[in-house]
Amino acid sequence: MLAYQTAYLKANYPIEFLAASMSLEINNTEKINIFRQELDRLNIPLFPPDINKSEVVFSVEKSGIRYALAALKNVGEGAMQKLVEEKKLNGFFQSISDFMARMDPQSLNKRQLESLVRAGVFDKLENNRLKLFNGIEQILHSANIAYADRNSNQEKLFGNEEVQPKVTLVNEKDWSPVERLKQEFESIGFYLSAHPLDPYSKNLARLQVLTSAEIIASRKTSSSVKLAGTLIGKKERTSAKGNKFAFLNFTDTAGNFEVTCFAEILNELREKLVIGTSFIIRAGVVFEGDVARFTANKIEPLEKVASTFDLNLKIWIDQPCPLQALHEILHREGKGNGLVTIVTKIANRNEVEINLGESFRVSPELLLAIKTIPGVLDAQEI
Repeated sequence: MLAYQTAYLKANYPIEFLAASMSLEINNTEKINIFRQELDRLNIPLFPPDINKSEVVFSVEKSGIRYALAALKNVGEGAMQKLVEEKKLNGFFQSISDFMARMDPQSLNKRQLESLVRAGVFDKLENNRLKLFNGIEQILHSANIAYADRNSNQEKLFGNEEVQPKVTLVNEKDWSPVERLKQEFESIGFYLSAHPLDPYSKNLARLQVLTSAEIIASRKTSSSVKLAGTLIGKKERTSAKGNKFAFLNFTDTAGNFEVTCFAEILNELREKLVIGTSFIIRAGVVFEGDVARFTANKIEPLEKVASTFDLNLKIWIDQPCPLQALHEILHREGKGNGLVTIVTKIANRNEVEINLGESFRVSPELLLAIKTIPGVLDAQEI
């Protein structure tokens, strides 16, 4: 009976069912990631954590699910409950200063705030995550002053009028798109807003790279398959004969997978095995029941392999504003073989394509960076 009821709820109320299921596993990142993959399959959006829109647990929002504050690493459910209660009692937080004035510094510490910033919880209040991250000690200091004022007799002197704390955060360039993803991963436990492999999609197609899910679905044992993955964990071991080997954990756009790497490859690659780095993996695969066992034949940094392709870019803009920023970022990358085309509208007429007269070094990292420039509508490889 219970199995029937569960199947009925999932079939008829998939968003509500999955939000409740994810909330039950709120401390299990691995299971939440599995649910996220199910959401992708059902085309149900998982909205990022937001200081004003997120609840303590996963919540239904329009046609999707809003990420839970308590599901972030190192924040604590009790502290998130206090934040949500404050928001419901006194309204949305309007700015970082407003947040500082209203937060309880006794329930939020530096480590918790770091996790919230890494996850992008404050993006609608301040989009520069690095600026916030480096200003956390100032934020806590100002919050402590505001908290002390609220609990002192000063309220009587000022007619119960609360004075909002002021703090000047240092303006600095934000984390790069790749670094933002790495920091996001630290807090969430998987890549949510984007995946490091996304900018390489056309290169991976040219290389005939398969996703881990495609290989697992085939259930075919093979001496050589080609995957791409971003390294998220590694465990080095010593065999009974004294040889080193490692279990390498990767993530691709379809999920996570583990690759066993023996001494010859491990010794050659060890210095490059940095968490957050993406690789092309050639591996053998065998199946033990439903589990795929991958053994590395060759592992190469994806950036090195991708650099053999000449990429061309097409950039859509809605105003002249991004032109200076585009000029700076393209010339910072230097000369190369990539052609760049800018598409815009002039006086609300048809689109006009402008081919830049120079060739540039175009990379997936550059593509990611260009997409973050204000006024850029889209950027694609062509």
